[in-house]
Amino acid sequence: MIMKYGNIDNTERKFISTNIIYLNKYLEQLTMKDDVYIIQTFYNGYKYREYIIGSKNEYTRNLKKNNITNVEKISKKEFYEVLEKTNKSIKKRRRTYIDNDYQVDVDDFQYPNEFTMVEVSNGILDQYKIPKGFIEVTNIDKYQNIEIYNGSIKKTGIIIEGTDAVGKSETIKRLLLEGIICKDRESRVISANMLFDIPMEERAKKYEEFLINNNDLVIFLINNDKEELLRRVHQRNEICEFDLKTCEYNQLYNKTYEYMKTNNMLHDKLYLVDCTGLNISEQTDKVKKIVNKIKGIND
Repeated sequence: MIMKYGNIDNTERKFISTNIIYLNKYLEQLTMKDDVYIIQTFYNGYKYREYIIGSKNEYTRNLKKNNITNVEKISKKEFYEVLEKTNKSIKKRRRTYIDNDYQVDVDDFQYPNEFTMVEVSNGILDQYKIPKGFIEVTNIDKYQNIEIYNGSIKKTGIIIEGTDAVGKSETIKRLLLEGIICKDRESRVISANMLFDIPMEERAKKYEEFLINNNDLVIFLINNDKEELLRRVHQRNEICEFDLKTCEYNQLYNKTYEYMKTNNMLHDKLYLVDCTGLNISEQTDKVKKIVNKIKGIND
């Protein structure tokens, strides 16, 4: 990694990927340039960073004014003196990719919260096409590093599941505004086994194993208004076979939850939210209350 010092244009757009499959498909199309581990802290208006690149370490002090960041090289001693004063940091892995004229930084935050944020810079940013499965958070203060450092991200590790057209994506977008980061489906186990030809007992055992072996919490959204689900489906530009069976899949989610609840398989990690008759704001509020109760967040 070639470090840049002096005044650097820090204009960028920020995105949250809510599905690992879409993130991986996006990155497969790009050219990887760097892979670095970063520890950063803030003190007296400055951002202090340690870059760990293999066996090499670099230390910087950054001061941002508007979209220009002045980057100065500092000593290891100065960095750790500041870190000792603050006793607080962000830790993340940064993978840097090239997408034509754009630079794409993929930040895998590890502390104080675990989530992934994509930052796009260079090029004509207004023309950058938002990848499928990404939600833009550029103008949301909670996703500035200083705000993340100060605890703006309330909770992560929540999986929103449910049939097509139940309102998962819009619910996730609204929760993001409040610093609650949710995943849109868990494709390897939950979605992969929510199929009619998989016996209930087999599916439930796989789900229970997932709940026991993972820290993530799973929320099933259901909507028993068949007409409303189908109305939403037919508003889509492209309709697939799964979309047309949305009501049947809705019932499968419902029955699976009830089966697991009856057989004491939830382990306080699987919840169901009935959104029947609710608008998207009411639906989001109901999910938020469940999340707050599970995670101990105060309204």
